[in-house]
Amino acid sequence: MKRFAILSVTLLLLSAPVAAQQVPAVEWFPGGTYDPAIPTPAEFLGYRIGTDYTWHHDLQAYVETVAGLSDRVTISSYGRTNEGRDLLLLTITSPANHARLDEIRANMGTLADPRGVPRARLESIIAGSPAVAWLSYNVHGSESAGTEAALLTVYQLAAGTDEATRLILDELVVLLDPLLNPDGRDRFVHDFRVRRSLTPNADPNTWERSGSLPGGRTNHYYFDLNRDWAWQTQIETRQRLEEYLKWNPVVHVDFHEMGGDSYFFFPAATPVHDAMPDVVMKWQEIYGEGNAAAFDAYGWPYYTRIGFDMYYPAYGDSWPSMMGAIGMTYEQGGGGGVAIVRRQDDGTVHSLSQRTHGHFTTSMATLTTTATKRSERLADFLAFFQHALSLGEKETRAYALVPGTDPWNADRLAHLLIRNGIEVALAGESFRARTGSGYGLYPAGGNREFGAGTYLIAAGQPKGVAVQMLLEPNPTLEDTSFYDLSGWALPLLYNVEAYTLTEMPGVEAPLIDAPPARSGGMEGSEAGWGWAIPYEGTSALLAILDLLNRDLRVFAANESFTSGGRTWGPGTFLVPHFRNPDDLDRIVAGVVNDRAVTAWPIATGLVEEGDDLGAGSYRLLEKPRIAVAAGGGGFGEIWHFLEQHYPWFAFTNIDADRLGRVDLDDYNVLVLPGGSYAGSLGESGLDALRSWVQGGGTLIAWDSAARFASREGSGLTSVSTAGGGAGTSRGDRMGGTGGEGAPAAGGRPGGSGGGAELAVDARRTLAERQAESRLRRTPGGVYGIVLDTDHWLAFGMPETMGIVRRGRTSFAITERGVNVAVFSPEPLLCGYAPPDYTAELATRSWLIVENVGRGNAVLFADDPLFRMMAEGGHQFVLNALILGPGF
Repeated sequence: MKRFAILSVTLLLLSAPVAAQQVPAVEWFPGGTYDPAIPTPAEFLGYRIGTDYTWHHDLQAYVETVAGLSDRVTISSYGRTNEGRDLLLLTITSPANHARLDEIRANMGTLADPRGVPRARLESIIAGSPAVAWLSYNVHGSESAGTEAALLTVYQLAAGTDEATRLILDELVVLLDPLLNPDGRDRFVHDFRVRRSLTPNADPNTWERSGSLPGGRTNHYYFDLNRDWAWQTQIETRQRLEEYLKWNPVVHVDFHEMGGDSYFFFPAATPVHDAMPDVVMKWQEIYGEGNAAAFDAYGWPYYTRIGFDMYYPAYGDSWPSMMGAIGMTYEQGGGGGVAIVRRQDDGTVHSLSQRTHGHFTTSMATLTTTATKRSERLADFLAFFQHALSLGEKETRAYALVPGTDPWNADRLAHLLIRNGIEVALAGESFRARTGSGYGLYPAGGNREFGAGTYLIAAGQPKGVAVQMLLEPNPTLEDTSFYDLSGWALPLLYNVEAYTLTEMPGVEAPLIDAPPARSGGMEGSEAGWGWAIPYEGTSALLAILDLLNRDLRVFAANESFTSGGRTWGPGTFLVPHFRNPDDLDRIVAGVVNDRAVTAWPIATGLVEEGDDLGAGSYRLLEKPRIAVAAGGGGFGEIWHFLEQHYPWFAFTNIDADRLGRVDLDDYNVLVLPGGSYAGSLGESGLDALRSWVQGGGTLIAWDSAARFASREGSGLTSVSTAGGGAGTSRGDRMGGTGGEGAPAAGGRPGGSGGGAELAVDARRTLAERQAESRLRRTPGGVYGIVLDTDHWLAFGMPETMGIVRRGRTSFAITERGVNVAVFSPEPLLCGYAPPDYTAELATRSWLIVENVGRGNAVLFADDPLFRMMAEGGHQFVLNALILGPGF
């Protein structure tokens, strides 16, 4: 709706006779009475909620109109999406509370950090300050009832004059985010609008239920925003959580949809992360009872404690919970997706109106529970943070992150922790401290010397629960059935040397709000032959990319050599004056300063040990010209990687279905990020791909694309894979036990071995089979790998590190190629895996490079960019993109 049209509708409503404006009590809130000056969603939009889907711009127009008419509502945009849509946040409360919002926000901050605050002051806040509640809708754009329910909730709170609504407004400040994923939602609405019939069709096979890929679930870059809360890789998440942390709400609800005809609300299923204090589960019970009473009034079905656990820390329930709120997921049955009406398998018809009503009902029930128990909820909110502060008295007192030679990853990890509201300190001088764990990669126990610049994170701090959940090396696992990953210790994911400390070091370490600025430069001004840049991490590699993008000639040493009395390791970069611009020194100086690395002068091409610098063992690198197969699984991650995270590459996304018809000679790198390409390539396309690799191209493939490249008959590699395709993690947050598949029971009656086994002993009961199935699951965690650091794909990396692994695919040890990364003898570093699985994995390879003619095939068993949450694995991809064409 255009702005002038919005104004016209508003003026019409304001000028109409009062009698004509009377709004009847709506059926979704029995007993509700309403201010006729506030238009209903139906009056404004032209259709009744539940009979159509609302575009983002229509949603925005309605809530802006309501905010203009109501003294209870203000609206702001806390950011914009990748496609330019506003991310909206409504603040809804009584006019009296609106007048003291700054005070209320400050009061919530005081309860969330009570250090040094007199008890009388805390009790005064609990007795007299409103609580803050936050409601979030439609993080999955295709779970379509959420935003429709948000519209009803906004109207109810803005227009309701009944006692129940006024209680909420008096006791609470309600922060309402009506649409977390506008880009996905509008993609979904578009699919429906172009396919719908004049009359809604309940047939589950109707065309209007289908949609084009990628559908509406994900954001612009195909990311599931509901898995991103802790990692904050996406712009929507970062902007939202910056605003969230200003308010410290006491409750947060994330509204979703699922299959079936029931409704799920908390208490959560097991496992619940053991870092969560008991007060969290107490309030899950209280909110569950409030929701149950509201549903019982209608006779609606619901359930709790099944399917949706609270273990993985990056959901819209677990992340707010570790920040002090009672974070909860609510799941409305009915299938979600594109359906105004949908016939279920049992013949009943489920409607968008019903689904919307369910979410609206729990919205109001949750707010009512919070309002009626405001002071108790605030008291327990304070207790949560007092518990968090007490964690500094446990065995682990602090965590130390060592920046090392190249602080790229450590700086990014520190920055992520700060964005999560966690206090990070920086040691001003060296110190010694007793260590506990080294995350399975570094020596555990004993005293250790730490250098100045070490990051220190205290265990006992207001965000101490989050510190424990995100940093502890391996949490206690009381259950083996996980909705998502079972391990994610951030130092492992970021490839940062780290330790738990069993004492707080006595060193000056002020808190920081950002990593320190790093410096680089030229070590000397005269370089007769040229310049050497040692490959000491990501910063050095990106400096080389900058030089290649300026069309400079850069070489990489394949082996170590000694020059000027210094030994330079494999991967050292060399920038000669020969055939480079006359102002080479100025260009190099600018690049190394920008990237905070050091360039060292090389006086002569003669070396003391190794090959002289003009030998063929120094590989001339090429500027990467990258093609990416677009649209398949994992595509969004490499798209985001190249466009947002490392935006210094020249790349082209090519529709995977067109790949077999594209001339690849314009590119020297092709990335297949997932999926099988046999159908899209065809026989002629596969021949062309094979010829391109043999002619010098670098093929990079992972996960299912690696299986495609290694399948028999592809002619691309000789590598063989083992393991399943889809992995064993539940892709949506609703799954069963994973099937039976149990090993055969004991001896067979009548067989050899000294007599028949009794049937009651030989059988496996259903419960036993389900328990065995849970134990055999591999839900995903962090696994150790051992690298061949002499190979160019592992240049600049340590000998051992951790990677995120979810599926079962791995490679047999290759004889023809190079096993750049194999699994360590005891590979599981963090999380859960069956013992027999880890034993088998210890015999397998994770990353293989094979020469194919003059080119390379780089194959990863897993997605190294999974959710963009593991910064440490990014260096493999950078090496493949930047070094691959030259080697």
